[in-house]
Amino acid sequence: HWHIDYLLQSPECQIVRIYIFSLTQNTECGINQRFLSLSEAQVICPGFGASDCRQACGAHLVYLGISPLSDSKLKKICSDAVVAYG
Repeated sequence: HWHIDYLLQSPECQIVRIYIFSLTQNTECGINQRFLSLSEAQVICPGFGASDCRQACGAHLVYLGISPLSDSKLKKICSDAVVAYG
């Protein structure tokens, strides 16, 4: 199973927005670190998705609050992001 399968088993879990990244120049950890740099970022499930992490991210699941990031804020931290709405 994928990590998303585990999350979606909970009735409290709802996909609000999906962010898609090209990893040709960045790594999963690099993108994750960008999100962790945001003031609203929280690691709420230590280790989740980061079993093979080499940069001590803490987790590759970041909680950013109940409101999705604005497209402009996302583009400031991740200029290579493509936003898809869920």
